[in-house]
Amino acid sequence: MPSLRFESNSPYDIRLPQPDQPVEVITLGRDVVAREESLPVEDRTPYTAIIGRLVAEAEALRVTRTRSENRRTTASETLKRLDKRLNAMIDQIMATLKANFLTNLEVAQEWGFKVRQTTGNLQKPFPRTKQMAALRVYIDMEQSRPPEEQFTLPPLAEVIALYEEIETSASAKATGRAGRMQSRVELLATVEELRNYIQLALHDIVGKYYKFGLAPGLQEWGFEVFHRQRSDSAGDTASTDSGSATPTDSGVPVSDPTSDGVTVAPNGTAVVEVNGSVK
Repeated sequence: MPSLRFESNSPYDIRLPQPDQPVEVITLGRDVVAREESLPVEDRTPYTAIIGRLVAEAEALRVTRTRSENRRTTASETLKRLDKRLNAMIDQIMATLKANFLTNLEVAQEWGFKVRQTTGNLQKPFPRTKQMAALRVYIDMEQSRPPEEQFTLPPLAEVIALYEEIETSASAKATGRAGRMQSRVELLATVEELRNYIQLALHDIVGKYYKFGLAPGLQEWGFEVFHRQRSDSAGDTASTDSGSATPTDSGVPVSDPTSDGVTVAPNGTAVVEVNGSVK
């Protein structure tokens, strides 16, 4: 992206929020639009409408991200409760299989449960994915048998209901996680674009109202304006409102380490950075 430059002898600087601060960027965009909409149409920047659209898009994405995270959290908590029931049901099924196949436990493998070779005992499956796989085989096996031959503990209907509940919750959790991640990617991209247009609007406002000089009046648009230090000769420093100092004896633009988006060269040129580049 090209850099935007304007001449300024102002002792002020502006601190812009970073692209990874969506709430702050959106708030600034909203403030800029609010101030612009209080002005006659002909006095507004050419970027006001775009900023307004991007603010709306970013806010919608934040809502989507929040809802996705809420769905993921709800499903996750539900799964924790269902896991306890699943674990208890697996124990109950294993007890039933042991009682029915005490002398030939290898037959239990047809119901989805493996026999540990070293001990000859049934092996309890872990984690949930293996427990669900065993439950699926168990359900299929029981459904293939006549109702009068099916095990009564646990009731097959309860096994099926629990299996379906867990599948639904696991799917909701995965969907919520995917939605949260996708909305975050889209949100950051939109916020970065919004931030770029805010910087373009800043350049236009400074040129239109402040003769290309940074001024406290920019706070009316929501910009954070602070008094910066100035230095007239090499090695000299001047105190700022925060008590910091910056050397200005080189021929390159000087930036406050706590500021963002605007730097000032020794000759008074203020540089508005777009997308982090300064030329």
